[in-house]
Amino acid sequence: ENGLVDELGTREDIEDHLADRLGTREVTVEEFEPQQNLLERLRAESQGVAYAFGAGVAGAVGADEEFRLRL
Repeated sequence: ENGLVDELGTREDIEDHLADRLGTREVTVEEFEPQQNLLERLRAESQGVAYAFGAGVAGAVGADEEFRLRL
């Protein structure tokens, strides 16, 4: 046993448990919906990495040196 799950219960069980821990009569549970889906987040992150890589190469080469990229 890894001790990750103490017990299983229903949604009502967890709401009651949370209310007890928070010292209130009831809690409101709302579904979280991200503003961007996974593909949009990956695209934005990869663009940031590509920009940082390009800025790093440009900073290492400098404006006075000639740069050649061979593929």
